[in-house]
Amino acid sequence: MKEMLYRIFAEIAASISSKIENEFPNSEDLLLYANDRSVGDWKKDQIRGVDLHISERMNLTEMERVLESSDSNEYFVQSCGFDSKDDVDLLSTISSVRNKVMHANRSLVHDRDGIRTVLDTIEIGHSILEDMK
Repeated sequence: MKEMLYRIFAEIAASISSKIENEFPNSEDLLLYANDRSVGDWKKDQIRGVDLHISERMNLTEMERVLESSDSNEYFVQSCGFDSKDDVDLLSTISSVRNKVMHANRSLVHDRDGIRTVLDTIEIGHSILEDMK
């Protein structure tokens, strides 16, 4: 189950990261939305001569902040798989399950509600991917 979920989460993160990079080609425009760790890692990349966009260092929570704060047209948010900015908070649901998937020592499900949460997250993930333009 974790391997299947990992693929979904990785595809969502990579796709949204790519769309953010296309919409905001200048990484410095996004520093306000990135965590200190992401900014630090991005700066270290620059010092090493590695030219990556900061979106490649962002986690889903940071990407969510970019999407929610975007003054760009609604098409950008829709191209990332969401009907509107109000729906972007679905990434929070994905993030909480994603953390359990990425840390092997954490149980994915503890009770029946956990099963429903995982199934809902799979549905949300598939929906986002299908709606990306």
